[in-house]
Amino acid sequence: MSEGNLKDPIVEQGDEEIRQLQRSMEVLRLKLQESLAMREKIDENRQMLVSSISHDLKTPITSIRGYVEGLLDGVADTPEKQRKYLETISRKAGQLDKMIDDLVFYSRLELDQVPYHFVWTDPVLFLSELVEDARELFGHEGIALDWENQLKESCWIRIDRAQMQRVLANLFDNARKYRKGHQDHVTVTLRDKQEHIIIDIADTGIGIPPESLPYLFDRFFRADSARSKAEGSGLGLAIARQIVEDHKGSIWVRSKEQAGTTFSIALKKEAAWEHKED
Repeated sequence: MSEGNLKDPIVEQGDEEIRQLQRSMEVLRLKLQESLAMREKIDENRQMLVSSISHDLKTPITSIRGYVEGLLDGVADTPEKQRKYLETISRKAGQLDKMIDDLVFYSRLELDQVPYHFVWTDPVLFLSELVEDARELFGHEGIALDWENQLKESCWIRIDRAQMQRVLANLFDNARKYRKGHQDHVTVTLRDKQEHIIIDIADTGIGIPPESLPYLFDRFFRADSARSKAEGSGLGLAIARQIVEDHKGSIWVRSKEQAGTTFSIALKKEAAWEHKED
């Protein structure tokens, strides 16, 4: 063990005191082995994370450099072209900023360094405010956004409002990015399921291939060529899943190509008549 050999088990033999010592040493060996395996997994994940984000960062950086060189070389020779180039540079810089923010936040999630501030919340009020805030943005892009409360009775959920808002904002953003482009519609539904509430976010967009659904919440995964061209860090759904699971909830997806996608979130509820103190 002192030389790093943790594969061979310690066999108990001898009198009871020696066997107790050997038993303790075997427990120590197993814990060290588990710790080493965890460290190797963390190192492997870190290498994959760096490799993936480096690849994704190159795309907007290359685009920014191209447009900057176009401005310096005089390719954009009219005020209209110059403005278009500058707007593209600004958009790509914003994309880079969002990617870096997602990377930092995801790293903090993995290291369990995100502080949660759980408070009892009325889900109807919480969702109605989010939908109302998002409706104007959807409307500017020609997407109808509606919501429906199907709860049979009032209830409470215990959530970190800011982090759950991050989750729902990401799902709203997906619905906007992967729309078909004409007569799109997004519906948010709040419903009961035994001891949980279910939040459904259903769109009428391009959908997701069935073979991609099991991997959709993996970091940096994009389902197809249409999604791989979309701007983003590729971490949004991985972050959403981690936050929901940290709330002791679950998130899943159903989709059909060219028919739309529905993301669902389940959170444990409590009866509204119970007295709640944060």
